[in-house]
Amino acid sequence: MDSTITSTLTVLGGPLAKRAFPLASGGLLRIGSDPDCEVRLSLPGVERIHARITLQIGGGAVVEDASSRVGVYVNDNRVSQATVLHDSDILWLGAPGAPESVMLQFGSDRPATSKRGESLAAPATPPPIEDFFVAEVAEIPKVVDRPATESPKEFMIDDSGVDFESKAPLPKKTDTQPIPSIAPDEFFISEAETPAVSAGENMFMADETDGAFSIDEKATLAEAKPEERPPRPLAEVGGAAGASTGKKPEKATPPPARIPPGARQSAASAPAARNAGATAHATPVRKAPPIVPGSERMRGPRAPSRPAFSQRATPRSVPGRARPLQRQARRTTSPARLAALLVIVAVIVAAVAYLAFQHLEAPKIETVTPSPARVGEELTIVGRNFSSDSAANAVLFGEQAADVIDARPTRLVVKVPEMPLSPGHVSTVAIRVRSGARESSSLDVSVYLPPRIRGISPDVGMPGEEVVIAGAGWTSVVGVFFGNAPAEVLAAEATYVRVRVPAIIVSQGTSIPVVIAAGEERSNSVPFIMGKLPLMIGTDPESAAAGDVVTLMGRGFRSSPADNVVRVGGVRALILEAREDAVQFVVPRLDLAGRIPIEVLVPGRGSSALGILDVRPSIDPVPFQFIPEPFVDEAGHSHAVLVTGVGPAFVISASGGMTAAQRALKAAQRFNAAASLIRASRDIDIEIADMESEPRLLLTGRSDPLIEVTTEDVMAYTKDWTGQKGQGGLITAARLATWWRALARDLVLMLVRAEPPRHAAAIASEGRILVDLYQRAVARGGYGVTRSMLAELSPAEQDALRVLAYRVPSSVMADSGTAATVTETMTETTETTTAPTALRLDRQWRGKEVAEGRTRAISVVFEGNAGTLTYEGGVALSVPVLDLEQPRPDAVTFMAEAGGGVRYYAGQWDGRKVRGTISSQPSGTGDLGTFELAW
Repeated sequence: MDSTITSTLTVLGGPLAKRAFPLASGGLLRIGSDPDCEVRLSLPGVERIHARITLQIGGGAVVEDASSRVGVYVNDNRVSQATVLHDSDILWLGAPGAPESVMLQFGSDRPATSKRGESLAAPATPPPIEDFFVAEVAEIPKVVDRPATESPKEFMIDDSGVDFESKAPLPKKTDTQPIPSIAPDEFFISEAETPAVSAGENMFMADETDGAFSIDEKATLAEAKPEERPPRPLAEVGGAAGASTGKKPEKATPPPARIPPGARQSAASAPAARNAGATAHATPVRKAPPIVPGSERMRGPRAPSRPAFSQRATPRSVPGRARPLQRQARRTTSPARLAALLVIVAVIVAAVAYLAFQHLEAPKIETVTPSPARVGEELTIVGRNFSSDSAANAVLFGEQAADVIDARPTRLVVKVPEMPLSPGHVSTVAIRVRSGARESSSLDVSVYLPPRIRGISPDVGMPGEEVVIAGAGWTSVVGVFFGNAPAEVLAAEATYVRVRVPAIIVSQGTSIPVVIAAGEERSNSVPFIMGKLPLMIGTDPESAAAGDVVTLMGRGFRSSPADNVVRVGGVRALILEAREDAVQFVVPRLDLAGRIPIEVLVPGRGSSALGILDVRPSIDPVPFQFIPEPFVDEAGHSHAVLVTGVGPAFVISASGGMTAAQRALKAAQRFNAAASLIRASRDIDIEIADMESEPRLLLTGRSDPLIEVTTEDVMAYTKDWTGQKGQGGLITAARLATWWRALARDLVLMLVRAEPPRHAAAIASEGRILVDLYQRAVARGGYGVTRSMLAELSPAEQDALRVLAYRVPSSVMADSGTAATVTETMTETTETTTAPTALRLDRQWRGKEVAEGRTRAISVVFEGNAGTLTYEGGVALSVPVLDLEQPRPDAVTFMAEAGGGVRYYAGQWDGRKVRGTISSQPSGTGDLGTFELAW
């Protein structure tokens, strides 16, 4: 079998409609919104990893639910275990028909021997013998006499069927043109008018004269009308007349001729017609009506009203003598002809037996309970010949299909479907069962519409609050009960009831059933939760550790993650997703363990939801583990921060259609998975790919990124998160990637390989805090960085660790390659602090300018007494720098034409940056703004 067979998943409907995903054979494929999924569907209803498909060698496929919240369905059946997919199966991600569910169609190009669910084909039912064929007379040719030595045509049967083959040459031509006869090897039925036939006369006879086998019903051939029924193409009927040379007839013959309009064949001329050797053209059968003595057909010839019909068998022109069309005497049947007759009889018997079998195997309904049945309740159908597969049975109440809950060959359990019934009245509905192509007879069943509750709004409340119960099926409301406690009915309409919650003493979060009594009937029950919104019901899982994803169930939450606040042990957690009844978050770093309180705050609610989470203790010493946590700088900004036990590492922003929380969780999972590979080989390090375009961090020899540096990340780092007034200089993707790589490599050295960090400190003095932290850990015994040691850090040291993640130092350059030693770096830093370097303009400077109320990132390149000033942004704009001067060793002036005018820049060097003013006049008057540059 071909192992390269592929299958496809095609999206049906929605924004990705008609998109097909090819599925290669022999592997495990993931379906979800995660970019790592082989079948990625970035749609609201698709979870991160929603389902898995295992493709078998040879084209088979098995689908499994990847513990999704909304489920996976195959042809409306929920997938609870590994389920085989067949060609054209519908795969639902979510409940079938739900607004956010995604419908896909599985297609397989595996050669199919039979279709799924297809029953064995029934044998074709043969037509009755009287329907076999009648012959249509062809155009009258000239007839020749057959030599007396010529043998008649033989009737032969081989493995492929019956073959009528003429071995004699065509007869010689004569001067006369008699009406052509029907070939003696054909079945023939005449529809011409005939004299009356006595009751005892045999009207069905086998004629074996000259090797022919015919059927005679004492009928004559009716007159043909070519304009009413055009002749069939020769290719359809096949066969040919033999050539005059006596050779074997060819497969192709000229089209058969028809009797000219007005020509008739009476009972007296029938014998002459039987002797002609012309070819009869085959056309479909038209059955002749029975001849009744004394009827109009017995009174004589009548005007032609329809064309004659020819037999379907291949027509042959066979020499033979003319015979009168009359009842022939029986002759001894040869074994070959007897075998053909037996085959025909066997086919007829098989068809009758099959029809009887089909009738006996049709489903049959015997009893239905209960009766009368309520809409929405379960109903049991007892009978026979049902399918044991629930999906193979269709139970119809009128034309409304019911859900089959359980199926057995003698019993079906179904749910009575919703029907347009009058409340309080019993109606009769015809019910029937369809199993495959077979259908049972209908049986009347009594059904009625009971009171039905469809929902409560709100479904959470406290005693004394008003709620609305929506539903139908009541004419008069007797009472509404919360458990056993009656509620005060404030208003009752045909589709809703407004009540006051009764005084029930239960703890918050308790679920109470609510029913409506209407007459002697009671409605279905729906749950009502006692408590205040927001309300926490539970967590999944109930026990977790820092970095784990937890789903919090309840009521009254907001559908936007930003509109909810979750705190675990007082520490704010990063929210991944949120709905009205659930919030998904990541457990933050905690110094506590055990049963930790959880609090959910929702703006606009008068209270908060409270719950408990069993938190497992964190590992000590600090492991190489990244945890995503929230990072809020300004309202409306979407950021998250990746942290370790040491402190923050990277600030990540929303990008590429993913929220900051989703990107941070994905990056954390990739870094954590890489830890085992880093421990296994000292040759594996963290590298940068695509530095000049879209930098990304990855492991040596790997193509999958650990984290990408996006434009949104770069723009976020331009914010003043540390309060140091932009001392980091102009941020670029390359500089940010360089700094992130240095921090990640130092964390690997400290937390995985127990080596001193050296990369961050080599390119920036801010990295010195990591060196100090490692040296302190070594001084305490060398067992790694412990949590107790981190707790003893001074506020200044803790702030130094925080700055590592929130700012790119100004000394970090994108082309920083090999890291220098820590000693060299610290020496350079000391020299810079004690003796500021002189101002050198022959380098690239980056910074910003604030002019006319607008802040823009700029870069400047000085060359001689000129240069280029570039305004960074979505579209970079460069203008020439003119009149560059350095009036003092620590000062610089230049001019540039921008915004339709000339601007004059004058700056002062402080050893780290050039800061100055922008004016509209060379003298410095006409203040336009300020600027600052750093290299």
